[in-house]
Amino acid sequence: MSDTVDRSKMIDRLLASKRTEDRLRAVEAIRVSDDTSWNSRLIDLLDVRPNYLAAVASKAVSELARLDDAPKLLECFESLLSSGTDRDPSYEIRSRLAFTFGRLEYWPAEPALQQGIRRYDSSGGGDVAGALRANCAVALAEMRTKDALRDISLLLFNHAQPPGPQVAAVKALVRLGDRSALVPLAILLANPDGVRPEVLEEAMDAVVELQDERAVEVLGPYLRDSDPGLVVRAALSLAKTHRPEIPELIKGVLGDLSREYLSKVILALGIMRTEEADRALIEIARSPREAERVAAIEALGVGRSVAGLKALEEIAKTDASPAAGNAARKILDDRMT
Repeated sequence: MSDTVDRSKMIDRLLASKRTEDRLRAVEAIRVSDDTSWNSRLIDLLDVRPNYLAAVASKAVSELARLDDAPKLLECFESLLSSGTDRDPSYEIRSRLAFTFGRLEYWPAEPALQQGIRRYDSSGGGDVAGALRANCAVALAEMRTKDALRDISLLLFNHAQPPGPQVAAVKALVRLGDRSALVPLAILLANPDGVRPEVLEEAMDAVVELQDERAVEVLGPYLRDSDPGLVVRAALSLAKTHRPEIPELIKGVLGDLSREYLSKVILALGIMRTEEADRALIEIARSPREAERVAAIEALGVGRSVAGLKALEEIAKTDASPAAGNAARKILDDRMT
């Protein structure tokens, strides 16, 4: 008990100090203690100088805030939204507060979050509000607000920004848990001009995560994309569906791929671990193209099904290619150790 009292007195003394270093120590002590009784004092620090003290305090607030702190946090958030960059030049405080509203599922923050998701600020020479937009998207998804799908989609389709907020928008659509989220994702994937590859790749995974039967229809065309990196990502994403038609779709594009990408696409069949995928891999392991055979052998080593191991035993004995035979024997030897 005395230790707790002593710590409280120390924190109180440090918070009252005029020295920034002392107040920083107080904030860290509160954060590691998980003591929410200091939340009101922490929130007061969000509007003090220097700015980095307020930013450090915002980190503690984002971790410790409770629902009864939310009205005061919203007041601070709205004030910061209307104040430019003077009090929060890096948008760090606003970004953390947006995240906090999502964690608390504080519905009254919706209008302010809708403002935040549309905020752009290049006053620092770059777009300093990107993290704010990203966290507003996540918060609106967590709260499942009435217009969340619309608000997040508007962020998703703004290609004149760094990819981070768009990737966050994709993740937010999945977090929303609404099957209608497939619609903006499908539109994005069907119209990829100007969309960065990392955004497209994230959208592919999101389509699968939504567990919609239309995933194959949406992602299938990317198996014929001119960008082999997107072909690989589409194959890996489609493999996660475990749909029986996927192995034949993947087999149909192997002839268009170089060795570098071929092994990655065939590996997608290995991670499926289905009978259809095993059959496809065994067929590919008998291809006249050595690179396909070796890649299929390695993928069979991933699944290690009974049928796959039996095929590897035959390949180890009969394949005339040293590379293929050695690859099969290595997998079989590893199985025995």
